[in-house]
Amino acid sequence: MAGPSPLRRARLRRSSTLDRVVEELIAHAPPGTDLGVTPSMVSAWERGTTRTSPAYRRLLARLYRADAGDLFAY
Repeated sequence: MAGPSPLRRARLRRSSTLDRVVEELIAHAPPGTDLGVTPSMVSAWERGTTRTSPAYRRLLARLYRADAGDLFAY
């Protein structure tokens, strides 16, 4: 069994919860944007069971101060 995905490791390095990631994504989104993101969506992205859109990838890369290609290298 493989370890956590790079995306999940990035969250864990920050000692952040899924709920907190959702709050931060909303805060980093352009004003007036309704992301509709939930903790279960973030969890699915981390597990690789759901693909993210380029917009979410950019937001997550900015949030984690990482390259999107590194975060989604699984």
